[in-house]
Amino acid sequence: MDFLPAHLRVPLAVASYSVCSGTMLLFNKLAMHYVPVPSLVTVIQLLSAVVIILSLQWVRVIPPDPLESSKVKPYLLYTIAFVLGVYCNMRALAHSNVETVIIFRSCTPLAVALCDYIFLGRELPSQRSCLALLTIALGAYGYVQTDSQFKMDGLAAYTWAILYFVTICFEMTYGKKITSGIRFNSMWGPTFYTNFLSVTPMFLLGYLMGDFKDFSAAEGTRGSEAAELWKWTTAGVVMLVVSSLMGTLIGYTSWSCRSLVSATTFTLVGVINKFITILLNVFIWDKHASPLGIMALVLCLIGGSFYKQAPMRPTDQSLNSIEFFAMGTELEKDELAEVEREANVKITELDTVPLIVSTEGKKLAFFGHQADDRQAPAGAV
Repeated sequence: MDFLPAHLRVPLAVASYSVCSGTMLLFNKLAMHYVPVPSLVTVIQLLSAVVIILSLQWVRVIPPDPLESSKVKPYLLYTIAFVLGVYCNMRALAHSNVETVIIFRSCTPLAVALCDYIFLGRELPSQRSCLALLTIALGAYGYVQTDSQFKMDGLAAYTWAILYFVTICFEMTYGKKITSGIRFNSMWGPTFYTNFLSVTPMFLLGYLMGDFKDFSAAEGTRGSEAAELWKWTTAGVVMLVVSSLMGTLIGYTSWSCRSLVSATTFTLVGVINKFITILLNVFIWDKHASPLGIMALVLCLIGGSFYKQAPMRPTDQSLNSIEFFAMGTELEKDELAEVEREANVKITELDTVPLIVSTEGKKLAFFGHQADDRQAPAGAV
């Protein structure tokens, strides 16, 4: 968006990200409604993203990021987690309403905060974040208590949603740690790697789960059922095209928005986007939660808006340094001052990415990428 006037960049970045983020989950739900084959829908979305990125590289709109073994190897484990997460997400959408998927996605800080502390060396959440986590938990509990599907089927109603929760938590912690040190020529690089490497595993997973067998059986129908199948296929193609386009654009728009606004603003925009999804889902059809369930979900989202990821624990007391990641956890000015006092260092800002230096001006540590090297959230969905 560098070609735009400065005063238009921020509002356009926020608006474009909101359109993609606010409708992505809903378009996936609609695609699954018309084409109830999770792996097929996802493979088409992944291939669409790969084709679009390669086309942009071919016409030299974006610099190429060719496949390199040094980058592919660390991405393999992340790709497995990504494939499982997306597949479970699609299955959850097929068996549950949109609000159920949002509630499980919103509860990820409950597990991620603990995993960050145990495995990744972060501090325990602050008092503010603990209150936010408590609010999230209360909202989730209220939602479960009002969910008719849970009352009817018990915990089995959330099987795919729980599996999605587990895989996304892994992806957000260890998976991000695996790929955080890899540098690309553009923000499209990680999106290309993730989507390209995920096509074959997703196809194999769908084959093992019997998705394509069910699809072949549907294609074998005749007569009036075949006519209905044609209508279903036409509507399904439209939803597939739109969801694939949104899935490709969301990586760029989220990166663009994140690079132009503060972390707090980006978090707030993300919460508003979920409200957009909920409102659209309520208006377009009857496949949504009850009013009490939606109120519980809103409480959960409000709690999530106040949560902040804890900083890294000091790893070298002799240098009085403090380690933290800039990606997605940019610190506000008051927090920068607090870190300076606790670590006895001077922090300067390079664009929006903090750079830690000593009081004598000697650089101690730098974590994350500079603003123009930031990676877009990987994945087409």
